[in-house]
Amino acid sequence: MFLTIQDVSWHRQLLIALSLVAVVTGLQLVLSIFIGVRAPFLFFMPTVALASALFGRLAAITVLGSGALYGVFILDPTHVVWVDAPADRIAILVFMAVGVLFCYLGDMVRKISHRARVAELALSEARLKREVDTLTVFQEMFDQAPGFMTVLHGPHHVYVMENQSHRNFHGDRAIIGLPARDAFPELDGQGILEILDDVYASGVTRTAYEVPLLLHRRSQELADQLYMDFVCQPLRDDHGQVNGLFVEGFDVTPQKEMRDALRESHMRLQQGLAAARMTFWTWDMASDQVEFADNAGAVLQAGAGELAASWHIIDADERPKLARLRATVLAGSTSGVQVVRRTPPGQAPLWLELRATAVADGDGALTHLRGVAIDVSLQKKAELLVAEHETQRRSAVAKAETAHQRLQLAVDAAGLGVFYCPLPLEHIYWNDTCKAQFFLPPEAKVDVELFYRMIAPEDRPRVTAAVQRAVEAQSGYDVEYRTVAPDGRTRWIRAKGRVYCDEGGVPVRFDGITIDIQQQKEAEAALQAANQQKDDFLAMLAHELRNPLAPISSASSVLLKRKHGDEEVRYLSQVISRQVKHMAGLLDDLLDVSRVTRGKIRLECVPVELKAVVADAVEQVHPLVRRRGHHLSLHLTPEPTVVAGDAKRLVQVCVNLLTNAARYMADGGTIDLVLAVEEGAAMVKVCDTGIGMKSELILRLFDLFVQGERTVDRQQGGLGIGLSLVKRLTELHHGTVEAHSAGPGKGSQFTVRLPLAACMPAPDQHGGEPLAIQDIRAA
Repeated sequence: MFLTIQDVSWHRQLLIALSLVAVVTGLQLVLSIFIGVRAPFLFFMPTVALASALFGRLAAITVLGSGALYGVFILDPTHVVWVDAPADRIAILVFMAVGVLFCYLGDMVRKISHRARVAELALSEARLKREVDTLTVFQEMFDQAPGFMTVLHGPHHVYVMENQSHRNFHGDRAIIGLPARDAFPELDGQGILEILDDVYASGVTRTAYEVPLLLHRRSQELADQLYMDFVCQPLRDDHGQVNGLFVEGFDVTPQKEMRDALRESHMRLQQGLAAARMTFWTWDMASDQVEFADNAGAVLQAGAGELAASWHIIDADERPKLARLRATVLAGSTSGVQVVRRTPPGQAPLWLELRATAVADGDGALTHLRGVAIDVSLQKKAELLVAEHETQRRSAVAKAETAHQRLQLAVDAAGLGVFYCPLPLEHIYWNDTCKAQFFLPPEAKVDVELFYRMIAPEDRPRVTAAVQRAVEAQSGYDVEYRTVAPDGRTRWIRAKGRVYCDEGGVPVRFDGITIDIQQQKEAEAALQAANQQKDDFLAMLAHELRNPLAPISSASSVLLKRKHGDEEVRYLSQVISRQVKHMAGLLDDLLDVSRVTRGKIRLECVPVELKAVVADAVEQVHPLVRRRGHHLSLHLTPEPTVVAGDAKRLVQVCVNLLTNAARYMADGGTIDLVLAVEEGAAMVKVCDTGIGMKSELILRLFDLFVQGERTVDRQQGGLGIGLSLVKRLTELHHGTVEAHSAGPGKGSQFTVRLPLAACMPAPDQHGGEPLAIQDIRAA
């Protein structure tokens, strides 16, 4: 495009012209070497036209003058500013004329070019104005679009245009002119930039819905979770090549959150309905059909076929309640409630609570009933259980009241005092009986200090120790003491109770009863006095009866020693002698029992070998065993059986056991005597095959004057004091005795256990050779 004069200033035109002259002169000089100097204006002529057309008149005149000066200077005479040859002068004039013509033609070309340029500029300005107007309208439409729009250029997706929605979406960043990865670096790896790359490379439009992205809209530290729907379309140039992208989309974050909230709400509703065992229903009044919610099958335990049968799923005898429900709602009530029963096939009945409200059409006519069905089976069962428990509770209360009345009657009849003491011991609550036992009026207030003050001083330390021991050890409480009245009277009381703890094991109360044992104590004292009198009488009787036995025994001995006499007298003397010995033995037993019961017996405890004791005992009972034809077997341990005791009394224990076995057994019976060591104690066991014993007799067998069943002729004899003496002598030796029998006719077994003494040789109890007792047999 040609330049106007105004485009280049005059001093620049002059400078450009001089530069052209220098260049042309140089070229002319170089060319003159080959063609000589006859064509001095070869390059100047086109240069004048070029300068006139491109740079203006000044430049053209400068070049023209310079060319004429060069021609004068270069033509003959050479290097002189003068031309001699007419032809050279004509050439210079022609050059000047042609140069002027070229200047004129160049100027005309400039003017024509200028006018064309002005017209082109005007056309361009009009076209630009139209394009600007179109672009303005497009931008307005672009910005007013409901969704975001943006135009990206090149493979790097440089942003060249965006609308206001797009700016609002990304937080109004300055992104025009930036590649997408630089504008939004946080999108890297989220899949969106990869979609842009794929559309640009493939040229295929892509559509995506609810695409998640994390975008820093308000802060570079906290990213917002957004969702968008968008379409990415390729833009093509005139040759059909993809050179950009057009992206249009919508921010669907609110819709996505609303749908998620709705979905969550629906899920919670379904969970709530399932947890509450509830479903919805709609009852069409015109068709009498019921439409149930989706979860009705689970709540009502019914299949699709049953639900299609409308209210027929309800038990037939319960359906009248549906008519009452409908009538209640249609009568104008805001809502109605009925509880009905449904019995699924082969299952337990369901109880359903139906709640209904009326639904009217546009004219106000009631067309539907809409409501819920709630499974209240558990509630119904709970109500039944509550009713049953209430019945049971009332029955239990009645029974408890009756039991309390009976207990109170028993307490009153037995004269029992009742006390209750919260811990720690401060206040004590007594019933009237208990207060009377302490010589207190019914209205008296009782505390621990008063309780101890009312107890006899000599009993008070023992009672205090018993209470403290029961509280500290959380054990039972059983103590006897005397209460003292203000006038000096006393009363014996027995108190029994215990400490009760809470779930954590902390003592919380001390409860119990009191019993008036004054009469019992008085009876015990009277009985003890009577027993003492009995013991004294038996001792006196035994001594008095022994006195006439001595002369009778002497007389019978004298009669027996006579060599010649009446045989009848001799026989009677033998009878008298045997009976005197028997009576002497009975009197000795009575004296021993009297001494034991009165505590006057004295033991001479020395180390005693029980084998020798058994030998002495067997020797004493041997005549009785032989006379009855019994078989006596001994089983003696080889181990030492040394005990600390009185040998005479231990022999007496064994003799009484063996005599008892021999007497209470038919002739020809078997007696086994076992001496063994068990668990640090010596054991003497006597077993027989006699008449045996009942279990009731075993319980009191060792009491004084107790005997088994006797025959009419009292063949066994005895006073029933032998076993009692065995028990008391054994206990004096710190031992035990026990009896056992499988029943009448099955024999008896007596076992004596004595603690072993330190192992030492026992002295010889016979002073001679020991008897081989293992070989004793009945003759």
